[in-house]
Amino acid sequence: MSIDIEEFNKYREKLAKEQQRILDKLLEKHSSECKKSFIEEIQRDQYHSTIVNICAYAFSESGPLAATGYHFITVDPLYKLRGEQGNKIFDILLYNRESRRAVLIECKSSIGKPQPDVLSPLMEQIANVRKHSRELEDEIGGEINDMEYVICGLAQDIEEGRQGD
Repeated sequence: MSIDIEEFNKYREKLAKEQQRILDKLLEKHSSECKKSFIEEIQRDQYHSTIVNICAYAFSESGPLAATGYHFITVDPLYKLRGEQGNKIFDILLYNRESRRAVLIECKSSIGKPQPDVLSPLMEQIANVRKHSRELEDEIGGEINDMEYVICGLAQDIEEGRQGD
């Protein structure tokens, strides 16, 4: 059920002044809470993007880790699967053409509870990558002999996650 602004204003005008004041305060508080929540979500997304960019750049052609033989291939590998219900994918794909090894990186801007927030989704991501390994090879343009999975985030968050809840 939705109510338009005009109907709402008519309803508000029928209220006693004290009820109007209470309603206005509730709306202001709710609006402030929503705004805060949106801002926090935007900041979390921006931080996540920063982590992804740092990791991707490190393995780019001009990046400091290019000499390792691992090269940045793409962000959001298998992105076409993202729309399919239940398909979780990694953030970054690296590939070493000599060893034919793929490294899939999941970047985390924060870790609440390691098991439900990281480990369970990671197991789903690994299962999806294995299930769609042919599509991943097509995306890379080469055969994959082995895959590794990496979680990237703040050292403090990763250490706390490693130690468990």
